[in-house]
Amino acid sequence: MATLASLKAEVARLRAAAATLATDETRRTLGRLRADPTLPMTAAGLAPDPWQRELIACPARQIAALCTRRSGKTRTTACRITGQSLTRPNWKTLLFAPTEDQSKELLGYVAEMNDALGCPVPLVSRTESRLKWANGSEVRAKSDVAKSSKGFTPNAVVIDEAAVVSDELYLTVMPMLVLGRCELLALTTPYGKAGWFFDLWETPAKRANWTCFTVTAYQCPRIDRAILAEHKATMPPRWFDQEYLCVFNDAVDAVFGKQVIESAVKADDAFLPLAI
Repeated sequence: MATLASLKAEVARLRAAAATLATDETRRTLGRLRADPTLPMTAAGLAPDPWQRELIACPARQIAALCTRRSGKTRTTACRITGQSLTRPNWKTLLFAPTEDQSKELLGYVAEMNDALGCPVPLVSRTESRLKWANGSEVRAKSDVAKSSKGFTPNAVVIDEAAVVSDELYLTVMPMLVLGRCELLALTTPYGKAGWFFDLWETPAKRANWTCFTVTAYQCPRIDRAILAEHKATMPPRWFDQEYLCVFNDAVDAVFGKQVIESAVKADDAFLPLAI
């Protein structure tokens, strides 16, 4: 005799099986998406810039994007994630950001673009922190908490506002790439001369392993030039350069600049701290 639990399980199985039966319209949409990875953006009424088109379709395993504020980097990333999730069955993506609200916002853009496409692959689960499709693909939104980030085997990792995300999280995420089946996308606006992303960006040997994009405010056609000129006239130069020109500056409250500190330290210094 069937139990309520077994009936519920059978209904869930049948729903999932029905969801995988693609209609002609679904096939056409997925075919267009494979031919044009920017389709989620255009379906949502957004016109991608050339650099956005290039990043969305970029095949590199490690991508770093240093962008002005209001460049559209988050929606660009959402477009890439949406396309991968819909066209690659069982594609698992982890989204990280300094706060859970920020990663949920990115996930929200993915949901919006999925809706704009007409949900060509049905969603079987939709919450503020997780999307899961009938094809097995899944996107999870997480925050900068290293301890809760272990134990996952994703196909893609996205780190939003990477210049603010902790070194500990970055070092926790890196082993996810060691099997060669996971890609990493780090996007950010500069935030001080410190942290793993600054080190990556300023170290040629490390940067050589990444495909890098730089987008200043003057390369973004959506930014109003008159307002930008107003901000340049009224903001402190270091803040304008950081927010709009992709320049890493010393922290505002720093007593000594990074170059001063580094010049005071020598590799053969007899007073370097002993290893413990």
